[in-house]
Amino acid sequence: MATGRQSRRAKARRKLKRAARGSRRRRIWVAACCERCGESFLSAGRGWDRVRYCSDRCAFRARGSRRRARERGAEVERYSRVAIFERDGWRCHICHHLVNRTAVVPHLLAPTIDHVIPLAKGGADTAANVATAHFRCNAAKGDRTGDGGDQLALIG
Repeated sequence: MATGRQSRRAKARRKLKRAARGSRRRRIWVAACCERCGESFLSAGRGWDRVRYCSDRCAFRARGSRRRARERGAEVERYSRVAIFERDGWRCHICHHLVNRTAVVPHLLAPTIDHVIPLAKGGADTAANVATAHFRCNAAKGDRTGDGGDQLALIG
């Protein structure tokens, strides 16, 4: 009977040591920036390469955007919305005024991603074909293109 108690004690010690380490699995705490919304977050993941989004909501929206582009037969490339906003200087490419960084859709001055050549017209969902736009300007533009100026915007 003494050996049985000894093994239970040993098992309990092992469990306590494991609990003191924090988890049964090997998890790595990762501080990252969400690819969709740009929020910084802390996540306990299995590796830094798997953590891209701050929440299931952001992951779901990004997945939906890529799926809609693939359904239209467009070329799809991962890009960060915040990186596009930074690249464009937080300025709407349609009216050339600054967007409100803190506003969220449906606010009229909220930043959105606009496809220079719309997906409906055969444009790609790549960083080269998207630009920052106000929600108001993007909604008014719809799936129309300009008078050839949109093609020139992709050069350089």
